[in-house]
Amino acid sequence: MSIGCYEEKDGQKTLVALNVCIVGHEGDDHELETLLHAMGLVVKREYRGRQLGQKLLAAREPLCLSQGIKGTATVFTGIGSQKPATKCGFHAIADFSIAEMAEAGLPYPKDDERRVKYMVKKYV
Repeated sequence: MSIGCYEEKDGQKTLVALNVCIVGHEGDDHELETLLHAMGLVVKREYRGRQLGQKLLAAREPLCLSQGIKGTATVFTGIGSQKPATKCGFHAIADFSIAEMAEAGLPYPKDDERRVKYMVKKYV
């Protein structure tokens, strides 16, 4: 399910904004009552290569469990965060390339094959 915004000019409709949404239904693999959402996983350049991103992701589990939260979800936009997320047990429930966004009319390079992934991890 998605939400679109169209401009109508001289009887011609143009898609000007799009929000791609995920609808959770009871029984879906990723459906949880409460999720910890996060953004902006970054490690200062001189500290990279020390698995700090992976450690930050792993630290979500005790934080979530201490608060009664049974899972976490994040949009990961770079391979530098997607790899540690996978190692920590996250799995992608949505996955697309930046080129696909360009093909849909968004202002991104059409030859950019970097992937964007919406990834979740359940703790129960």
